[in-house]
Amino acid sequence: MIFCVYRGFGQERPGGIQGKIRDSSNDRGCSFVVVAILDKDSSLVRFTRTKRDGTWAIRGISAGSYMLLTSHPAYDDYLAKIIVMGDSITDLGSIYLQPKSDTLAAAIVTPKNPPMHIRGDTLEYNTSTVKMKVNATVEELLKRLPGVTVNQDGSITINGVRVEHLLVDGEDFFGGDPTIVTKNFNADMIAKIQFLDKKSSQAEFTGVDDGQRTKTVNLVLKEDSKKGYFVKGEAGAGPQGYDNVNGMLGAFRGPRQLAVLAMTANNGNTGFSGEGAGLSVGGAGDALGASAGGGIPQVEGVGAHYADKWDGNENHISGNGSLGFLSTRPYSSSITQQTLLDSVYTQAQNSRSVNTNNQQRVNADYDYRPDTIQAFRFSLGGMKATGQNQFISTGSSSFNDTLVNSSQSNIRSVTGNQEFDASVMWRIRARKKKARNFSVTARMSNQSNTSSGNLYVLNNFYKPEGSLLNIDTTDQRKVISSSNRNFNGNLNYTEPLWKNTVLALRYDLNFNQGETQQSTFGRGDGKYQDLVDSLSNHYRNNVVSQAATINIQSSGKPLSYTIGGDIRRYSNLQENVQTDSTLKYQYTTVNPRIDGHYAINKEQGINFNYSANTQQPSITQLQPVQNNNNPLYITLGNPNLRSSFSQNFGLGFNMVKPAFLNIGLNFGYTTNTISTRTYTDSLGRQISQPVNVSGSENGGVYFGFSHKFKNSAIDLGGSANLSFGRNVNYVGDILSNNYTYNTGGNISIGKYVADKYSIRLNANVNYSSSISSVNPSLSTHYWTQNHSFELSWFPARGLALNTTGNYSWQEKTSVFTGNNWTFFWNAYVSKNFLQNRLVVKWQINDILGQNAGIGRSISGNTTTQSTSNIIGRYWMISVSYRFIRHSRIK
Repeated sequence: MIFCVYRGFGQERPGGIQGKIRDSSNDRGCSFVVVAILDKDSSLVRFTRTKRDGTWAIRGISAGSYMLLTSHPAYDDYLAKIIVMGDSITDLGSIYLQPKSDTLAAAIVTPKNPPMHIRGDTLEYNTSTVKMKVNATVEELLKRLPGVTVNQDGSITINGVRVEHLLVDGEDFFGGDPTIVTKNFNADMIAKIQFLDKKSSQAEFTGVDDGQRTKTVNLVLKEDSKKGYFVKGEAGAGPQGYDNVNGMLGAFRGPRQLAVLAMTANNGNTGFSGEGAGLSVGGAGDALGASAGGGIPQVEGVGAHYADKWDGNENHISGNGSLGFLSTRPYSSSITQQTLLDSVYTQAQNSRSVNTNNQQRVNADYDYRPDTIQAFRFSLGGMKATGQNQFISTGSSSFNDTLVNSSQSNIRSVTGNQEFDASVMWRIRARKKKARNFSVTARMSNQSNTSSGNLYVLNNFYKPEGSLLNIDTTDQRKVISSSNRNFNGNLNYTEPLWKNTVLALRYDLNFNQGETQQSTFGRGDGKYQDLVDSLSNHYRNNVVSQAATINIQSSGKPLSYTIGGDIRRYSNLQENVQTDSTLKYQYTTVNPRIDGHYAINKEQGINFNYSANTQQPSITQLQPVQNNNNPLYITLGNPNLRSSFSQNFGLGFNMVKPAFLNIGLNFGYTTNTISTRTYTDSLGRQISQPVNVSGSENGGVYFGFSHKFKNSAIDLGGSANLSFGRNVNYVGDILSNNYTYNTGGNISIGKYVADKYSIRLNANVNYSSSISSVNPSLSTHYWTQNHSFELSWFPARGLALNTTGNYSWQEKTSVFTGNNWTFFWNAYVSKNFLQNRLVVKWQINDILGQNAGIGRSISGNTTTQSTSNIIGRYWMISVSYRFIRHSRIK
């Protein structure tokens, strides 16, 4: 009979219930909580107690309705109705209990994962509240976040400030180039996105704040994303000759990261063209200036990334390496207007070039902790690049409407650049007071650049009535080289004063040796072997600097701050090797600094900063020799230059709830600014020399907001800004105060309904004004507008239709009278297959054929408008494959 009853019980297979009990105040598991299952008449059916981590489970309960009751002396009771379904196990998830000690306190109800909050000086977004379409990239996710803008080139701005660095779980990924991750990682891999002002690696290691900050975004991966690997591959081509082939393999195992990336493209894809990835735009580092601009890049490259932590994350290693090739064929046209005392000097130029660049880059960091009180960090990095450039241009210059000269230029050059950097840091901490530590760091770096090539320029000069006055020809070979060697060491000490506050002391000793050599050879015998002494030089510049820093640093709540600064002593010895002469000077500067953040609560914060710093003149600015790469604009160094001194103030307010709001104020003032003195003769030839001036200042105010209406899923955002600046330079012997003013704003509205449609509209208007004191009647004022839209429709599962448009307009002026508006319109259709892993896309770029790279800028008494070639109309069919696999970590 017992055996038969046993068999009958097994055939019924009653179900069960399980869950986890957590403390609502600290989100930790509650142990030894009694969990009871009661029948409808409140009679006890089963009970158990939670384990140490708060988990519990009860088996053998027949299907039906029950009451669940929890009981613990330290927590309020919890009572809820539950339903057990057949023979399945019902998981109730996490149940949060309120501590009894808080029952009489004011209750603050907050979501488990708030969409946005401020943690110290970090703005954190929780991505679980953002619904995205299947296979959405991190770049698409960033566009959905309040206050965040992703530009057409993939660059990211937050509250109007550009993001310079990107981390994945705190690790440099391919040198921190943001576009590599944002274009290749899936949005559903990310748990949180953090925006922060990252301190330098040395400040983080030593604990002594040096005031250096880098706007950084850190992507925190979901736990599942750190337990497997993903593959992403894409290939596309079209009849116009544009193609794009790229792929990435990423593997994660807890803190271990491994990724390999390769690509080739000529359609403007910037997924692997940043500096961190080992590539840069052609012409970079060319002292002969043989480049017409950016152009359309042909990119080929491979890269690898590895990072890992072990021994409880005490030891750490990370590294990145890349090989890249880049080729461009840019052509551009520009008009430059300079306001002079009694006239307007206008220069027009058309240029084109062919630029190639090969580059290899590697960097690695190793953190080693032999015990609980000591730590070491070893860093190593290097880069090597070679390039070839060919440049051709034609131009003309006029005073008002009178032609004074025309020119033709041809430059061929070969470049080579090398960098090496190595450092070691050691720190030891007190056993009882962890905030007390002593550290030593040492660093060595070397950088060298070479450019060699031929310069040919033919200039025609005209009389006022338009007849030819004379012809001047420059035909030379040039070899220009520069190197910079730096040795730096410092001692650091921190001493705890009171809770969360330390006294930080630091002593720096720095030796810098710079050397530059320019050799110019005339054609003379046809072999370019005649040295032109007036255009050749050889200089060495030795600078020894010492600095003593003292800070009071607090990381407490709600106020965190750094108050202090440093005293610096500079000793400069400049040696002219050719003439065997020397120039010595010394000076001392005091650089105070204040950084503060006050957290009103998790949704609001105030930032304040004040800093003062000096900027030394470069060795090329100090060498008193002519540079005639452009014979119509000759530069001349100034050995009497002194360092400039700048002071900057900033005040900001951030709020993330109930709406995202950011307000910022800034003001800066510079004395002894390194500016220019430019002489222009009657034939339009100019000689420019750096000089020290005083009176430069700038300031502005920024306001930004964003709000998402929950009921309608509409998000509304906008910003407004006002800025001014005063730049001082010499026009001949007359001091010119140049005032610039900019004001504008934008507003955007969008709505996103997952798996149905999305729409976003954006409008931007800006006004610019420039006035020069040398001729106030010749001021420049103009409006610019930029409006864009993006529409996406998902009519069926896995099918997407998208179109984007961008309209830009610049007001015509007396000089800039050409085509001043463009409308750039794109569209694509995509279909998902194989459970959304495979995507086939047909896209068309610049449907109306109106894309144009038009830009306008104001600097001092000079306004420039330029137009460059960019990718026009083309269409392409591409296939991409994404695969993500999660695995358990044993």
